[in-house]
Amino acid sequence: MNILGIHFGHDSNAAIVIDGKIIAAVQEERFNRVKHSADIPLNSIDYCLKEAQLKVSDLDVIAISGQNIHKDFYRIFINKKEEIESDIPVYINKFISNNKIKIQSFDHHMCHAACGYCCSYFDNDKVLIIVSDGAGDDCSISIWKGYNGKLTLLKKYPKTGSMGWFFSNVTEALGWVHGDGEGKTMGLASYGDFSNSLDKLKIFSPYYIDGQLVKERNYGDVGFLKLKGAYHWHFKDANLIYKLLIQEKIKREDLACAAQKILEDEHIKIIKYWIKVTGINRVVLSGGVFLNIVLNRKICDLEEIDKCYIFPNPGDSSLGLGASLCAMLVFSNNYKVDYTPYLGPSFSSKDIEFILQRNKIKYKKFSSLDCLCKKVAEELSKDKCVGWFQGRMEYGPRALGNRSILMSPLNSQNRDYINKFVKFREKFRPFCPSILYEEKDKWLKEKEDDFYMILCFNGKNIDKIPSVVHVDGTLRPQLVRKKDNPLYYRLIKEFKKITGIGVLLNTSLNIMGEPIVLSPTDAIKCFYSTGLDILVMENILIEKN
Repeated sequence: MNILGIHFGHDSNAAIVIDGKIIAAVQEERFNRVKHSADIPLNSIDYCLKEAQLKVSDLDVIAISGQNIHKDFYRIFINKKEEIESDIPVYINKFISNNKIKIQSFDHHMCHAACGYCCSYFDNDKVLIIVSDGAGDDCSISIWKGYNGKLTLLKKYPKTGSMGWFFSNVTEALGWVHGDGEGKTMGLASYGDFSNSLDKLKIFSPYYIDGQLVKERNYGDVGFLKLKGAYHWHFKDANLIYKLLIQEKIKREDLACAAQKILEDEHIKIIKYWIKVTGINRVVLSGGVFLNIVLNRKICDLEEIDKCYIFPNPGDSSLGLGASLCAMLVFSNNYKVDYTPYLGPSFSSKDIEFILQRNKIKYKKFSSLDCLCKKVAEELSKDKCVGWFQGRMEYGPRALGNRSILMSPLNSQNRDYINKFVKFREKFRPFCPSILYEEKDKWLKEKEDDFYMILCFNGKNIDKIPSVVHVDGTLRPQLVRKKDNPLYYRLIKEFKKITGIGVLLNTSLNIMGEPIVLSPTDAIKCFYSTGLDILVMENILIEKN
């Protein structure tokens, strides 16, 4: 069965699933270069169809996230007779459909739940699925049971119970973008003390007891601007929290710390209650709130939980995939898929050489990948900053060794260098380590496997890798196995041969405010706009004088 999934709106995206296998998935932002783009995902749909070698007429189902089919859907999916009457400009790509294709929309939170359930490593077990985000289809938090290929809704909490909106309002009050800067709030929280601001901030948050929303928060009407195709949301609470920050002379880091504490406490109460009620102690987390890796750690450490799976791309940028997985559950006998983040476009050495020659850029081409990895590892050991562009682009917000900026973790100054001269972002923000899987016990105190930078760990031997350790001694690792990413694994092994350390600093190949690069042209622009020393694209290396 051929299923195309589409998400219209914030972080618009598309995905294709064929007979229980994810073939392609990508966000529109990567094509139009507008972070969190809400444009119609024309490029994403086109890429997915081409990667799957399908025409629209080959599809069995087109699945759409959200209870209501977006108004633009029937403008871009038309039959042959309607093409001449279309109100979309001739030069805009349209998709010729037919009446045989099932067109089905699915609840926003069900799409999140399907991502977590279908991609988790729980096979025939009953699982408790917690979905939490700002809001979608008038719901902010939902509880599901997954079992035997079916999702059963247990509870929905309204928008007045949104913990995501609460945390985003604090983020905006701190001067960052609602729906984008929440990770900054989380990172800043580690520098703060919540004791003096916790009670003052609680009035802006919902409150839960025994699984019930006992204090709702009337967030009022949502305001928004659409700038360059991306939504910028605003609630009145952001103004009130900002006044609190100024009038009470609360330190920014203390406010962030209090917000993090409230977010953790309310979610833990909800999760504990539903484990008790259902008797299910295998838990799946999905929805944008679970991009908060510190919250995820607190949840995973609960004694009530046996095992916890966090979907690696839990925000709205996975809703196209979620819609296709919902359709898979409804219209086929499949209910499990093997998830990989490497689902986006790739480029051959021939493609890259053409672009470099056209732009008269000098480069070196390696005939041996071993020689390439040795050369790059040597440069990394000298504290050179490397752009690493390989294979298929990652799906989701994390760079996992295919569209990455790399540097040695041994020198604490490397963190400051990237923040100041490469990413152009706040000094306090930490970076992640990519760690050889067989070395995880050397660096991490907890025992979970995290291949996607979605969970916070307490570090060991952190004095040896200071540039990837946060102020509180924690790490957000990507464990790297040879079977998942052979070339990246080989590079880290070469770095270990030189330094004795099987760890690299890894951050996304982009600058602050821009999406992760998709194409060689994007990577070249990033290279010459920043303090990167070297850019490696497939087996081709560019070096600045």
